[in-house]
Amino acid sequence: MSHRKLYEEHTTLTRGELAAELHRLANRLETGRDLDYGTGDAEITLTVPHQIHREFEIKPSKNGTTMKVDIEFQWPVSPDGQVR
Repeated sequence: MSHRKLYEEHTTLTRGELAAELHRLANRLETGRDLDYGTGDAEITLTVPHQIHREFEIKPSKNGTTMKVDIEFQWPVSPDGQVR
């Protein structure tokens, strides 16, 4: 599987909109459903295994004018991208 980005989105949301998006992700993970993002040709669906590696990082920008929260999930896949 290549290292190219499969999906990327940048948008500004309200706190409520962000909460709704995180709730949607949490609900899909909790119920064992695939995660899907995008629409049309840009749509991607991910099958998430039962156990995943999670990284959580909070840091200010280099100039101290913004705060960044990174939440990253990782899991092993086969060369064709299928969950192991």
